Amino acid sequence: MSWQNKVINTVEVLRGKAKEAAGRITGNPRWEVEGKLGQSRGNLKQAGEKIKDVGKSIFSPRNRYGPPRNRYGPPRNRYGP
Repeated sequence: MSWQNKVINTVEVLRGKAKEAAGRITGNPRWEVEGKLGQSRGNLKQAGEKIKDVGKSIFSPRNRYGPPRNRYGPPRNRYGP
């Protein structure tokens, strides 16, 4: 559901930009402020989603025991024993 939240947050940012532009065109300061507020709210939610994604990648079961190991043993030295 993470990608759905990202889309919703992007739409919120775009709605804020549209509302701010409409406020600038009509000269309505309240719409301008509400538009900026909507943009910042969407950006904060997007930042939260990114943090959540990083947390998922760090604490995923694949990373439980560290990086994947070479299944064929340690790399051999080409020039020595």
